[in-house]
Amino acid sequence: MEIEEVEKIKKEELWLCGDKWDIEGSVLVLFADLLIHSHIYKVKLAYPPLFPDTPIMVTPVEKDVRWSSHQYLSGTLCLEWGPDNWRSDVTAADMLNSMYKLIETENPHGNDNEHQAVPSRHFLTDGQVNRGKYLRLVLDNEVVNLIRSLPISEIIPFTAVYSPGNDSWTFHITKIILSDSTWTNGKIPLKLQDKDLFSYQYGIICHINVNKDQFSKITLFEEIEAIIQKEVGANIVLNEVKDPETRNMQKIDLLTFLTQENDIVCLWRANDKVYSVSIIEDNDHTNRNPSVSTI
Repeated sequence: MEIEEVEKIKKEELWLCGDKWDIEGSVLVLFADLLIHSHIYKVKLAYPPLFPDTPIMVTPVEKDVRWSSHQYLSGTLCLEWGPDNWRSDVTAADMLNSMYKLIETENPHGNDNEHQAVPSRHFLTDGQVNRGKYLRLVLDNEVVNLIRSLPISEIIPFTAVYSPGNDSWTFHITKIILSDSTWTNGKIPLKLQDKDLFSYQYGIICHINVNKDQFSKITLFEEIEAIIQKEVGANIVLNEVKDPETRNMQKIDLLTFLTQENDIVCLWRANDKVYSVSIIEDNDHTNRNPSVSTI
């Protein structure tokens, strides 16, 4: 059946331009050549001893080759079927079809404007996504809605309490200083807002007409200054903000933006450099419940 299904692809599709069955030790393997966007991708499909109850592994023939963002450190491609959702009726032909769709879409040898993202078959919880993130900003629905309602090009100061740990710093916005009032986060216990007991950071929020991807390339504070000065149209000093309670000027550390796509991004300033802050939106309980999904 396995050979028949692969032969069927060869007859129906031009992209499978070579195949060879072999035995490596006690493992059945299929070597295949896939023609995708004028490039030949040579892969090896290895059948595990417990096949069909465990998945076929698909890896590049050449070692240390990186084709896809859906590729493990071992080189194995993360396709539509894997250990978490494998079915005994999935064949090598199905895996070849899945690889073709992945590489054809991502187009690793193409120009920048020819690449497209492919969603993962995995559903990751917020905890899994942010496990390796050192800087985190937690936003609940009320804060998110307020930020998204702010007028464009206006710079809004805010204060945040944070809890420094060995593996991460987690920030919570406590106050947002609007032009005619101050919004206070009622979900943060008053004890946690005590400046004598907990650490505070100060920041600004700005709604600007800038693409989200632009922020991922920024590493220097002067780049942020240049963007704000261009978008807001004024030579604004971003070094200090006034504390709403003490009225003292405080150094700005957190730079938060509402982007062109209506996404929220945040950067943390350390002298002349800036670092990405992971946004955790507490907006839906389903984000914290893992489930299985496929491409």
